[in-house]
Amino acid sequence: MGGDIVGEAWVKSKERVEIPINNYKDRQTYYGALNLLEPDLILEKYLTGNGENTVKFIENLQKKMS
Repeated sequence: MGGDIVGEAWVKSKERVEIPINNYKDRQTYYGALNLLEPDLILEKYLTGNGENTVKFIENLQKKMS
């Protein structure tokens, strides 16, 4: 694939679909959590996935839960 990054997606059982990413710099990073007590998906977009943004997400999550 010439150095392209390849992602995967959920499809029917026993089928596999590859989704090529032509420019890996256009990737998007999301942090998410599922609240099982009140069925709710909490999703936040960040520029990168790193320790600093992980801490920010957890802090934001704690604020939403309090």
